[in-house]
Amino acid sequence: MRKNGFTLVELIAVIAIMAILVIMVAPNVVKIFNTGVDKNIEEQEKLAASAAEMFARDYCESVSLSGDVSCPYSYMKCKATGVTCGEHDQYLCISDLQKAGLVDSDMNHKGNKCKGFVEFNSSGKAKAYLYCGSTYKTDKNVTNKCN
Repeated sequence: MRKNGFTLVELIAVIAIMAILVIMVAPNVVKIFNTGVDKNIEEQEKLAASAAEMFARDYCESVSLSGDVSCPYSYMKCKATGVTCGEHDQYLCISDLQKAGLVDSDMNHKGNKCKGFVEFNSSGKAKAYLYCGSTYKTDKNVTNKCN
């Protein structure tokens, strides 16, 4: 007599082996995906910081440029009040950079629109903080400086 199919025991064994493989592989696939998403946010923050440095240099530090774009008060307030600027007193809102067309107006992360700000240290180096939803992605202890 010739056998044309698998026995029930063989099918159960194959299904069990496949289930074990899926259980072992699935967390790693999710981890790789989340790492890629986090890298995307970090890259968006780097681009926003770079754009903010150019914006500050062109529209806030240079008097030669004029037109429809002006330096926001958020960046100029410590200079305007005559107070010595502290380590992180100067900042630009991401919305100001979006209005100037320097960053994508549709920044998002997992379907949530991203907002945030770029902070400048005393040497003028910029660090961006994006929040997409309720908390900042790369630094959960940062508080919102912009609307």
